[in-house]
Amino acid sequence: MSRMTLLTGGTGFVGSHLAEEMTRAGWRVRALVRRPEKPRWLRDMDVEITKGDVEEPSSLQPALKGVELVLHCAGLTKANRRSEYMKANAQGTQALVEASVRVGVRRFVYCSSQAAAGPATNARPRVEEDVPEPITDYGVSKLEGERAVRNCGGQIEWMILRPPAVFGPRDEQFLPLFRMIKKYRRYPSFGHEERAYSWIFVRDLVSALRLAAETETGLNETYFVADGTPVSWRKISEIAAALYGSRVRPLPGLSLPVLQVIALLSEGVARLQGKAALFNRQKFHEILAAGWVVSSQKIQQRLGFRCRIPLADAVRETAHWYEEQGWL
Repeated sequence: MSRMTLLTGGTGFVGSHLAEEMTRAGWRVRALVRRPEKPRWLRDMDVEITKGDVEEPSSLQPALKGVELVLHCAGLTKANRRSEYMKANAQGTQALVEASVRVGVRRFVYCSSQAAAGPATNARPRVEEDVPEPITDYGVSKLEGERAVRNCGGQIEWMILRPPAVFGPRDEQFLPLFRMIKKYRRYPSFGHEERAYSWIFVRDLVSALRLAAETETGLNETYFVADGTPVSWRKISEIAAALYGSRVRPLPGLSLPVLQVIALLSEGVARLQGKAALFNRQKFHEILAAGWVVSSQKIQQRLGFRCRIPLADAVRETAHWYEEQGWL
């Protein structure tokens, strides 16, 4: 009989790819979904859907029945207040860990974020031993979620992965960049053009998450997981533009003072509308950071994991998927 995993965040970008990866590997996947009537990417997958929410602890224990493994990919990425992030990403993770311990789940894999660790430059990438220095409420909440996993009292195996920026098919976060490149042959330039960022293609990330789920070594540890070559916005934009046989130039008018004004206005309008702003002062602080670079040496050495999809191939696959879906 196939092993059972409970997956959170399965209707989202990373979670839906992970559902495919785990079913291909022979796992039975049960997805915890707040609105089962809207399964999104899970609609045509061989996945069991159960109603529940990490913010509703009473819904968790029934969903965990017969589960050997928890893959926790759900998370709040946009909110107006720190309390909202903490409720979903910290307290929600705590509730899921506690419920997993109670029912005897064997392993808990948490998809965290580089935001929990903080920024770093190409000259001195972040490593797991560094003291975390999150600079946003989202990062603080993800770090608290990590602490909830680590503090399970040795009653459950666990693994925490910290990816940097994730992109690929189904992603909406980087869609505006691809649209800007295709339509206007421009890319956003934020201050110093050569500021470096770590990236990871979604198929590489879910391969790492599956490894964390199945390995018998390197347990109870935190790992950064990223493509080995940090690149700038300019470089990744040039790779995308080459697909259209064109060159790209920086988008004018995006000086840091202008961006700060845009952030304030966006945040104000979103609050009036009762929504979370896509771009706010905290996103502006992320842009001000000297870089967002991590080292993946630990996961390479301990688990033998390396990203296998070259960046240019990953960008090409993403752009082609956007085209096929009519998103560009």
